[in-house]
Amino acid sequence: MKKSLIALTAALLMSIPLSVSSCTLLAAAGNAVEGGGTLLGKTNDVKFPYQCKTMLVTDNGYPYYVLRYHNRIGKFRAQFGVNKYGLGIGAAGPGHLGMEQRAAMKGLKSGVWSYLGKCKTVDEALKMPQLNTSPGNIMLVDSKEIACVETFDDGRQKITRKTTGVLAHTNHYLDPKLFELSKKAISKSSKSRYDRSVELLNDGRIPLTLNDFVAFVNDPKIRQYGHAPETVETNSSMVLQILPNSDFKIQFQYKPNEFASKDVVVELTKEDIFKN
Repeated sequence: MKKSLIALTAALLMSIPLSVSSCTLLAAAGNAVEGGGTLLGKTNDVKFPYQCKTMLVTDNGYPYYVLRYHNRIGKFRAQFGVNKYGLGIGAAGPGHLGMEQRAAMKGLKSGVWSYLGKCKTVDEALKMPQLNTSPGNIMLVDSKEIACVETFDDGRQKITRKTTGVLAHTNHYLDPKLFELSKKAISKSSKSRYDRSVELLNDGRIPLTLNDFVAFVNDPKIRQYGHAPETVETNSSMVLQILPNSDFKIQFQYKPNEFASKDVVVELTKEDIFKN
């Protein structure tokens, strides 16, 4: 089993802002998961040249494992991951703000990856909203619960938590107040991916499995088959299963660059990643 485990300095990591072009998030917990625990699935869709790599971060608090990509302005940016204690995170950028607009916003913290370095559980993360003031949507999971956090431009948040059931999100706000404040109609892509995610999560196959989530992130109505930079395409996806005892299994599927004809698939367990 091939793995790329690369240490990154904390200074470099903290300079990496959250920035994604188009993403889909799915989660399930409790009785909705076969055997209990939680499941998290995420796709990342881009329209620019990129290079993807997995890496282990060991010098920014708790050790954690992420997949990152090299974006169009020449920076590596983390997309999603899981830490040693079984806290997993996936993010989706705000559809009403472009990458340039987000880059111009000063004083906001993209604390998604700080959560991985500082928190062991969803509950701990939700008690530290100051770590995540940048606009966007994130899905948090641990062995006991799932949570979706919508963050608006001014830092206000809407949090949805579940210990059993399912959640889905894409790039628009689901909270009516935040959606109205965004002054942006739901994009066709964001709405169709959200609707399809809800449909898949509620199609009667509960309790769900890791293989179900692998199928979800590869669904043709969720995974975008284009060719960057001409069109948007899914450059990576992650499926994470966290067991009730906080052990986990993870599958990364990604194209190492825009010229690759086949995806790289990395399947790991908690023991594989965090051997010490």
